[in-house]
Amino acid sequence: MQSNFFRLTVAVGGSRGRRTPPCWMEQFQEERLFGATRTITQMQELIDITIEYTRDRVAFGKPLLDNQWIHYHLTEMSADVQALRSMTYDAVARYVRGEDVKLMTTQAKLLVGRLVRKIPDWCLQFWGRADFLWESRVSRMLRDSRLLAIGGGANEVQMAIICKELGILPGGRK
Repeated sequence: MQSNFFRLTVAVGGSRGRRTPPCWMEQFQEERLFGATRTITQMQELIDITIEYTRDRVAFGKPLLDNQWIHYHLTEMSADVQALRSMTYDAVARYVRGEDVKLMTTQAKLLVGRLVRKIPDWCLQFWGRADFLWESRVSRMLRDSRLLAIGGGANEVQMAIICKELGILPGGRK
């Protein structure tokens, strides 16, 4: 089978050599806010079920949650999610008021891209083989975290946008 694409007209955004229309770029802010809020909920639920599991799971005569290293890690993850939640809610409120939130949404997307890989990884560590099964919620989020981290732009893309917004992009471009 052979395909011939000569004389095929494909609609593209903008004109050759011109930048993407601003209205298209604005949709990225909504996408990043939606991705952050959806992922925050998933990460919080994962932390919550891991706390319950480590409270009930006994090893060496005491609950796993009694291990300082474990409850400190759970505390740190909870604080990270709360910081991301606060940042995201603030960005949503500003967006609704019509303010420019490009920097905030990009920072939230960068942070969610990092946390969505860190939190399922640590939670799975605390569950051990009990939740390593393909069907388990923790294992599923760990597998899906790569897509969540790159959807809407990989971390490196987010960092380049943040550098540009902060005026620190090499070459002095903004």
